[in-house]
Amino acid sequence: MNSVVVKLSAAVALALAVTIGLVGKRCPNLFLRIPNIGFIPWALTGNPIPPYFDPSIYAKEYFHEWAKDGDCILASGPKSGTVWVHNIIHLLKNDGNDDFEYLLSEHNGITEFLLYPEHSVEMRINETQAKREK
Repeated sequence: MNSVVVKLSAAVALALAVTIGLVGKRCPNLFLRIPNIGFIPWALTGNPIPPYFDPSIYAKEYFHEWAKDGDCILASGPKSGTVWVHNIIHLLKNDGNDDFEYLLSEHNGITEFLLYPEHSVEMRINETQAKREK
């Protein structure tokens, strides 16, 4: 009886591992739909952490398509003082003028590369260029 339970448990574990591996290779965004723990199978299948950060946008072949001369790129992690650094950069660029209405406008140059991992790099670059042309 024990050997049957062990064999059945091993078969179930193998089937689960194969399923997670296939989903991880074919459509890893499905993992992110699992509430609270979806990042775990996302990471176990070799995807970047945090899940919504896609480093491919910073590759040499794409970088100069969205970053222009004179751009100031602020890249920071969560809870690391992003707003504080953004305010400092604003003050430096505007000779200490603390009129922060500019920060609240839609045209302040913030690019949201982190929000949509299922979008291709080209799609995100086109969205960014469309925002700049407004």
